[in-house]
Amino acid sequence: MSANIWDQRTFKTLAALVLLLLGPTLWSWFAPMAAPGVKAGEKNTRGIASVLSGEDEAPSKTGRLSRPVLIEWNATGKDFAQEVFGTHLRLKGLLKGMKASSITNETNGFTAAVFDAGTEYSTDFIELREGANTIKVELEDPKGQKITKKLEVTRRAPASVRPRPGSSASSSD
Repeated sequence: MSANIWDQRTFKTLAALVLLLLGPTLWSWFAPMAAPGVKAGEKNTRGIASVLSGEDEAPSKTGRLSRPVLIEWNATGKDFAQEVFGTHLRLKGLLKGMKASSITNETNGFTAAVFDAGTEYSTDFIELREGANTIKVELEDPKGQKITKKLEVTRRAPASVRPRPGSSASSSD
C-alpha cells in the first residue's frame, strides 16, 4: 500500500508543477510582442513577419542579407582594385613560397583568419563596409622578409536597396 501513496504524491507534485508553468507559458503566447527598437508602453505597429521599412536601420553584423564573394588572388600577384556587390569577402589563392602572416581590412579593422594549406591559402569571410575597403595583406618570403600588399575592394550597394531618409544618395524613381 505504501507504493500507492508514493505514486499519488508524485502525481500531485507533477500536477502542481504543470499548473505553475501553465500561467507564464500562456502569458508568453498571448502577450503583445514588442518589435525591435520599440520601448515598453509604445504602440507596436509591426506584426510577427513584418518587413523592415525604409526608416528602420539596415541590419548589420547579423548575417541577414549577407552576400559572400570569393576573390582568387595569388600571393605573388600585384595589388589590385575590384568592385563587388557582396557584403563579405573571402580571399583564396596560391602562396608560391610565401607565408601569409595577416590579412586585415583597414577600413573597419577586421582581421581575417588565414587558413594555410601548404601551397594554398584561404581566409574566413571578411566583412566589407559600403564604399572603398583597403585590405592589407602581410606576407613573409622564404628568407623571412616582410612584404605588404594592398588590395582595394569597393563594395557597391545593390540597385534594389532604397537609400535611408537623410542619406545623400538620391533616387531616380
